[in-house]
Amino acid sequence: MGYHDVRVGDEPDKRLLKFLCEDLPDLKEEAKPEFLRFKDVHAAYGSGKMPYKEWLREIMVRSGIWSEGFEGEDDRLM
Repeated sequence: MGYHDVRVGDEPDKRLLKFLCEDLPDLKEEAKPEFLRFKDVHAAYGSGKMPYKEWLREIMVRSGIWSEGFEGEDDRLM
């Protein structure tokens, strides 16, 4: 979902309902392994037990994106 999906109002529009009721259920099994891979990190960040930079670094490490070249350049991640 992106900014174009945000709508003002008290009731969900047809597009949101279609996404939630039709599209999303079909995607859940495909997305489940990726969700479980990062579940603990997202839970720690969401509960305030992990700061943003640590959360981002852990995601990058697990994704194979983090390298030693990033060390000392944490401000670039903000």
